[in-house]
Amino acid sequence: MHYRKAIVTLTAIFLIGSGINAQECGDVNGDGNQNIVDITIILCSILSDGSDCDPFYPSVADIDGRAGITIADASAHVDSLLNGQSLDCSAAGSYSFPLSVEDTLFMPAFGAIPEDILELRLPIKVAYSENVDAFYLPILPNPGPNWEFTGVQSNSGTAAAGSYSSIGDTAIMHGINIEYIGNKFVRTNTSQVLIYERIAPGPSTVTPTLIDRDGVLKYGLEKDGDMIRPTVVYTTYFLPDDTILVSESSLHFESASGNPSPDSVMIHFTSNNDRFLQFSLTPSEPWIQIISFTMIEQGTPDSVLVTINSSLAPVGSSFGTITVMPWDESVTPSVEQIEITAEVLPPLLYPSGDFDCDGVVDIADLTYLILYLFMDGTTPEHCN
Repeated sequence: MHYRKAIVTLTAIFLIGSGINAQECGDVNGDGNQNIVDITIILCSILSDGSDCDPFYPSVADIDGRAGITIADASAHVDSLLNGQSLDCSAAGSYSFPLSVEDTLFMPAFGAIPEDILELRLPIKVAYSENVDAFYLPILPNPGPNWEFTGVQSNSGTAAAGSYSSIGDTAIMHGINIEYIGNKFVRTNTSQVLIYERIAPGPSTVTPTLIDRDGVLKYGLEKDGDMIRPTVVYTTYFLPDDTILVSESSLHFESASGNPSPDSVMIHFTSNNDRFLQFSLTPSEPWIQIISFTMIEQGTPDSVLVTINSSLAPVGSSFGTITVMPWDESVTPSVEQIEITAEVLPPLLYPSGDFDCDGVVDIADLTYLILYLFMDGTTPEHCN
């Protein structure tokens, strides 16, 4: 039987010793220092049974004041190194794991997969609220008899220090905010994508499940110094006959104001049945830049390059979208809106006329000046 190559992309919302006697709290490997090596060993102990994490002193690794070594201890160590937060090895408390209605995880499943589909990509998508600094999600891929789970694609732009590990047949998604440039886990972001390849013909389904067991395989988010449990919703998807397959559902960029973004991402558009499906792309914000390599109308297969123009974006966090609009109403895109987040740092030199110090000269500066001159508004300051 001959198969034709197709890539399925679904969006699933869900609105990581011996030798020196280590005594100092946080000196996990007993070398007399507190640094990134200690954080790595804490993660090693969480993602394995600890036997490969030598030297490892558990008594000074439980540093967040709560009983049990979890992703929150690694996050607390990051706070200590970057933010001066004190460490607490007393482990006096226990994790409460309260249910949260703000942070929701929609687990994807795929039903009635056509036999000519050779590859599946199921994005793990997060929609965290404020103050989430780490996540730990152990998942059983459950490929079934017709599919093989081949790995995880990580998106480092949205999950700072986001990564993937495995224990036996379990895929573990984990991430820690190590940069402190805003909160990268807030908003809806794709952190990792589960990848499957077909190994046998026949009708099939793929249904990954979130693991909730005692000990290390217990999912949670580190938020406000505690571990919480997100709300979990399982959703099944079916592929329409004519579908535009979009390779990305969300992108994150960082740049200094006035400078071009150092990053650009290629987005691919294909069809699930090898038909030529025409579509248009519409950015919601002027700072979102789409570079097309097609001289005529866009249609599958096609690729575009996406980046940002920080000269048009205000300093701070910005959010926008790229809408994928098929020309034929009977055609469905796998991702209707590609979500774009941008983190623009202050410029080295603010432009003249930038009265509100947002790094951009626009109508807001005129409004600021009018309020100051005629309505007792705030006195303009020197941004630099």
